[in-house]
Amino acid sequence: MRIWQRVSLLVIFFTPFLGIAKDGESTKENWKIYEDKEFRLRIQYPGNFQIRRWEGELQSVTLDLWDDRGEKSILGIQYVIQPGINPDGLNIREWFRSKLPGSIEMSSLQLTDIQLGGRGALRWDHEDAFGPYSKYFVALGADVASINVRNRQRSPALDALATEILSTIEFLE
Repeated sequence: MRIWQRVSLLVIFFTPFLGIAKDGESTKENWKIYEDKEFRLRIQYPGNFQIRRWEGELQSVTLDLWDDRGEKSILGIQYVIQPGINPDGLNIREWFRSKLPGSIEMSSLQLTDIQLGGRGALRWDHEDAFGPYSKYFVALGADVASINVRNRQRSPALDALATEILSTIEFLE
């Protein structure tokens, strides 16, 4: 089993779709606010993004910017919360290390310590069958939030937009 399969919180693309979320207004021009107390999430995003909440075995919230024809997402952000996966309340680096098989050293992974929503987080840049993407991990007590960002056009402008969106994240108590 590959390391990304062990450490990565499974991203399931075929879970039932619950519906399009209702949004609030942002202070940023043409942006909206999504708030979900169950997911402990508040995030601002451009009004041309589609936001959806998915139910099923793996619940998630996705934000997508679609191509001009509306056929595929060119910038996707997926937010997943894994309840109770960190029962000892470890900081995110310690939790991540505890999930690695003994033969893998953290120094061999492309990990960056960052702040996200006022909390310590890890950014993991790697590649899978669909291309490169970034995954962020944040400890929320006994829960862990995982945020996957995939820029399908590999555009620096879309990378900057994803960074701006992530800078608005607030984790609700």
